[in-house]
Amino acid sequence: MKRPHIASIVATLLVGLVTACTEPNPIDNYPVALRLDLTFNDKALRTVPSAATYTHYSHPISSAYRAFGFGGVLVVHGVDAKFYAFDLSCPYENRSSVRVEPDSDIIYAVCPQCGTKYLINDGSGVPVEGVGRHGLKPYKTESDGRGTVIVYN
Repeated sequence: MKRPHIASIVATLLVGLVTACTEPNPIDNYPVALRLDLTFNDKALRTVPSAATYTHYSHPISSAYRAFGFGGVLVVHGVDAKFYAFDLSCPYENRSSVRVEPDSDIIYAVCPQCGTKYLINDGSGVPVEGVGRHGLKPYKTESDGRGTVIVYN
């Protein structure tokens, strides 16, 4: 009697996981183009783990081209020493003014509005607690190994 019940729970979880993975991220596509200087302005990102948030006051690749995504950009130097970037906007709230905030240990980013907690230090951005179903919108990163990280989409 218990096995069919467990099987139905597992099947429900798998359907939910597949649905969440195949649905498009609710955060709209906005341009992102940042150049981070780890030797000067962004040197806090050199340590592992670390995080920095970027909005209108950051360093766009070109001063004429301001590209900070929908709600800004969160850049994380993960526990695996790689750089990861996410949109700061909470996918559940889907408003540019509601931005996630990294915790002091740079493990999670938490939405102050809905309370959803997203795992960030491994680069996944997946929700681990709260009402959110979609992960944080990811952006691409490239490091030249000499102190510059480019964030783009």
